[in-house]
Amino acid sequence: MVVRNALIVILSLTCVTLIVALLNKGSDTKPPAESLPASPVTTVTASPLPEGEPIEETREPIREEMVDTLYLGQSYENVEALWGVSSDEQESEYQRGIEGYTSPHSIVWHTWNNPDDTRVRLGFINGKLERKEFYRLDGHKISNEIDLEQLK
Repeated sequence: MVVRNALIVILSLTCVTLIVALLNKGSDTKPPAESLPASPVTTVTASPLPEGEPIEETREPIREEMVDTLYLGQSYENVEALWGVSSDEQESEYQRGIEGYTSPHSIVWHTWNNPDDTRVRLGFINGKLERKEFYRLDGHKISNEIDLEQLK
């Protein structure tokens, strides 16, 4: 029975990984997603900067208020169109879930690094916005995430 349950979990994780990879592969604006291993590992992919002089940042920073106004369930493409700029970094994260609260899932994180050294990080599960984080200058993180481990 334990072996059967383990096989079901492994097959489910494999299906989720393939779906995330296919969704990321179909978009021309994002780098191709890498396969997610069965263990919790974070993979970071970023566009390399061209060699030579540093690029001057001309865009306006994304403010905390702008992050607050985002509705959960929006797509990355919608957020990108709203802000007029694509993310600076993308990473995928696998979470095993918390027994009794959540099931295993993959999160695709998009990060925008502002010229004023603040940072925005948005997490998308199944292509929909689920997590919002804003990192202030003092390093304090503002997030909509509830720590389910504390509820146990």
